[in-house]
Amino acid sequence: MNWERVLKETQAIKASSVLSTGESRDFLFRARKLEELENISQMLHKDSKALAERDAEVLKAQKKLVHDLDARPPIQEDKTLTEGLREWKEHIKQQEDLLATTASDMNKVMVEPVKKLINVFPAIQTAIRKRNHLLNEYDKCQQKVDKQKKKERTGPNLVKLDTLQKALNNAKEEFESENTALCKKMSDLYEQRTQYILPSVHALINLQTRQLGETYRACVEIEKHFKSPNPINPNPTDRHTLTDKNRFQEFKALSIV
Repeated sequence: MNWERVLKETQAIKASSVLSTGESRDFLFRARKLEELENISQMLHKDSKALAERDAEVLKAQKKLVHDLDARPPIQEDKTLTEGLREWKEHIKQQEDLLATTASDMNKVMVEPVKKLINVFPAIQTAIRKRNHLLNEYDKCQQKVDKQKKKERTGPNLVKLDTLQKALNNAKEEFESENTALCKKMSDLYEQRTQYILPSVHALINLQTRQLGETYRACVEIEKHFKSPNPINPNPTDRHTLTDKNRFQEFKALSIV
């Protein structure tokens, strides 16, 4: 079931003889707000799951980068870089454990609560369709009564009118009971949306703060191993140029003026 079908059915009976245009418009507005809330919940659920997946992709990219660097002979010959890569590998192992914990906690504090919220909407849609059906029956009963009242007031017609009036009263009572309960449920669900989801958002922020904080501290430690106290050696061409200049100065000092 989807909202498009439910809203279409609801809008089709807005011209009911037993319900004012304002009442019909108000109910349709409530239903559309819930449709919007479900769409937002679906997006939040999808993005929450994708967040953990993207963190895993970043870690996978780090592992590949370290592996590629570790296979380079120049890196293997440099003790400083080798030590830095060792620390980086250790950090990746810690990150794997941290991400596993974070993903599990994220599922508990965000993904599962949002999923529970999403699961509420099919029952609401079913209730709306039931309400619409009862409204249609109520409207039909009212039309039958109105039609019967126009007939001649004979004995048989009055008996039939009485029967139709009882059916109308029952249909009215059943519809109003269902409609009142449903409107309250719809209003409560929409008004409590912030109270329901806010704790999950706060918990998610705390999880991300913890994860990113630990990641930052680890990166600072790794960076220390890649910083060399010695200045960077010039490239081979520069070394040759310096050597040639030194030799020229030596030859010039030996020359006889």
